Amino acid sequence: MRRKIDVEALNSLREELKHPPEKQWQTYNCTLVTPMYGGGVEAGKVDEKMPIRASSIRGQLRFWWRIACGPEDSNKLFEKETEIWGGIGDAKIKSELEESSETEKHGSKKSKVQIRVSNVVFKGEVKAFEYKPNKAQKYTPFPDPDFGHAYALFSAQGQLADERRTILQEAKKIAKPELTFDLNIHLKTDGKNALTPEQVDEVKEAIRWWASFGGVGSRTRRGLGAVDLNGEGITPVTRAEVEAKGGVLISVAVASKNQEKAPIICWKYGCDKLRDFRQGEKVGRNKGKDKRPGRSFWQEADQLRHLTEKNDNGRHMPEFEKNLIFPRAAFGLPIQFQFPGKNNDPDSMNLYPEDSERLASSLIIRPYYDGKGWNSAALLLPDWKKALTQPLTLKPSSDNKSSNNEKVTYQVNHWPGEDQQAERDRLTNDIKPMKGRSNDPLSAFLDYFKEGNS
Repeated sequence: MRRKIDVEALNSLREELKHPPEKQWQTYNCTLVTPMYGGGVEAGKVDEKMPIRASSIRGQLRFWWRIACGPEDSNKLFEKETEIWGGIGDAKIKSELEESSETEKHGSKKSKVQIRVSNVVFKGEVKAFEYKPNKAQKYTPFPDPDFGHAYALFSAQGQLADERRTILQEAKKIAKPELTFDLNIHLKTDGKNALTPEQVDEVKEAIRWWASFGGVGSRTRRGLGAVDLNGEGITPVTRAEVEAKGGVLISVAVASKNQEKAPIICWKYGCDKLRDFRQGEKVGRNKGKDKRPGRSFWQEADQLRHLTEKNDNGRHMPEFEKNLIFPRAAFGLPIQFQFPGKNNDPDSMNLYPEDSERLASSLIIRPYYDGKGWNSAALLLPDWKKALTQPLTLKPSSDNKSSNNEKVTYQVNHWPGEDQQAERDRLTNDIKPMKGRSNDPLSAFLDYFKEGNS
């Protein structure tokens, strides 16, 4: 006997399928508090029509999820990450298929976190630098007085030629702060393969960390594109929380009469401190003469002189002993070393990680809101100690070749490991910006950073 069909129930189900329940979105109101560099499809360019991209924020949230919630084991990290954020489902075939169109056949997982950006109010853009000629019609780049910073935005500077008499490439533009937008996030919490309550908490934690230390666009680790978030659950990540993950957070109060400009002032303070520590007059180098920079207090240039046996015809004999250690590699790679190119100077060289072209800095400089007001923050990410002992390779940036017609490369030394404390102490005592401070470059910078304006 045929079972009787409940026509009324079937019709009701059909109506439900036609009109699925509306997704629940959590909305965060966001305001740009430092200028944004890049962020569009074209590298280094702001897209006026779509300045903020959901895909960029998704990448930032994945990164901060790894920092805040990711396990140390790389395979477990990958599995937990793809369960929330999506990606190729099998870690064993990931490396073979991550750039292949075949990923869907091998268990690609869909993200359980949906991100939308809406209500963008663009406040315009300015050139990061203006070129101004002197009496000899030679151009000098000047950073925008309100939103520019020469050190943080060096890659936006443009290019000069003909001994600075011709502007070969204009400076890039940056988006003004006060740009606002709504960040809308939907978490899959029902149905098949829904997020667990623990995973929901982890996504919310990633949002908190991004709000405290991340940003939008390029060079967010140097404080560009910092965003102030307002919404449910957004509280500042504390120093204790950072330390629990293996990182270090230093926050410095910076005097500001205008609270609206406080984030910019705090950002510029941090960038100034990093610039001075690495290459500022009387801190990172001698005072120069005739508008030329003075000699560096760091030892990298002398190590190049040792390697190449070139020393400006004896006028710049090495002051440091030969050890082939490049301390500032810890701040991020590559680094380009350039000399005037006259009088038997060393050739220009680029310093890279041994097996890649880039090493992102473990140091983040950013304005930081502590719940009461804006401060300037320096953050060392949990893996910061690895940056000190990263194997290094020095390569020519020109066509400098050896007698066998091959480019000359050098394997050079990283900072001594923690088992070589005596060597660390000796090197620290010899390098003026580090002397009297901690015995590795990153920790020494934090010491300098928290000394304030002294």
